[in-house]
Amino acid sequence: MTRRITFIHTADLHLDSPFTGLEHLPESIFKRIQESTFTAFERVIELAAKEKVDFILIAGDLYDDEDRSLKAQLRLKKQFERLNEEGIQVFIIFGNHDHTGGNWVHIQWPENVHIFSDRDVECIPFVRDGKVLANIYGYSYPTRSVTENIVYKFQKRSEAPLHIGLLHGTASGTEGHEPYCPFTIQNLLEKDFDYWALGHIHKRQILHRSDPPIIYPGNIQGRHKKETGEKGVYLVELAEGGKSAYRFVPVFDILWNEIKLSVNEIAAVGELYDHIRAVKEQQRRNGSALLTIMLDGASSLFWDLMDQDHLDELAQILNEEEEGKNDFVWIVSIQHQIVPSDDFFSSSYISKDFEQILDHFHQFDEAMGPLYKNRLFRRFFQSFTENEKEELIKEAKTMIYYELFKQEWKRS
Repeated sequence: MTRRITFIHTADLHLDSPFTGLEHLPESIFKRIQESTFTAFERVIELAAKEKVDFILIAGDLYDDEDRSLKAQLRLKKQFERLNEEGIQVFIIFGNHDHTGGNWVHIQWPENVHIFSDRDVECIPFVRDGKVLANIYGYSYPTRSVTENIVYKFQKRSEAPLHIGLLHGTASGTEGHEPYCPFTIQNLLEKDFDYWALGHIHKRQILHRSDPPIIYPGNIQGRHKKETGEKGVYLVELAEGGKSAYRFVPVFDILWNEIKLSVNEIAAVGELYDHIRAVKEQQRRNGSALLTIMLDGASSLFWDLMDQDHLDELAQILNEEEEGKNDFVWIVSIQHQIVPSDDFFSSSYISKDFEQILDHFHQFDEAMGPLYKNRLFRRFFQSFTENEKEELIKEAKTMIYYELFKQEWKRS
């Protein structure tokens, strides 16, 4: 008879995240946002009970910082006790945010919770009905910065039919993240495990689809405007012989989303207001959300919308009706990448010079050279991702449109 197990793979809970920068929101909405990480984790527990899984794997960063709040620990303990009543085990490693070198109030965990050592890679067996069905291997961060490749310390033991690795780290080639516990996919494949449960990267990614699956589930609840889209966990089934099945299950409470809205056919601010309002109502059908609206295209509204105060006022008006709603859709910001309509450029005597300036923006690193040499800048910023470079270039282009053409527009 083929032996099989089912489990939930999650990571990066960041319980009790402070959601800095959103304190100005209405109290009822801000409290809902503050609770969202806890709500998402409760949904993980409910999913585990519903699916009757054998265990849950948590691949690091359960807490938002090294001095784990007592609130987060007690809320976590309560959920683990629910799992204990269901006979569901929990296997945990700590990551760079909640490393074991922090200072916190220690509490006693229920007997179903297994925490991996911070001294070396440890193997903990999963036992069901007196039989070892899986060996689970993991390592907890002793300090915030663990920069060595520890994969070589994962040594497969032979007494179990299935083998699972828990690792909080950065895959080679990942941009925009500190290289904590760096590894390559080949490093993991060489271990001949049946599944690699990764953590640290908040964007959901499947690095290797099978034999074995190597997966980042992402975090369970977006915390700022760059963590857009559905957030959740993976429900996994493993069986002897390399057979595996897994599916993503959303558990987030509040969706962060960026919506691009074309203004090509919009000629008046009142019409723009109606379009954004319609976007909000469409989003509301899927639950609560925090939206960034990105206006895009060519429009005669360019000059009206260049003033950020106008955009902020428009967002404020659109948000007036949200307080007290069960499913709120709050506009965090309205931004734009719009340009003046084509008829304006056709009459401009400096359009050729303008195109030459735009061509210069392709040399991003050259243009940023003086800033890279600044010691204070290097302390906080190692490099820009390609997406960040594109965003900065778009913002710079928009500013040039405004500065080069505002005087020409006033003359016309």
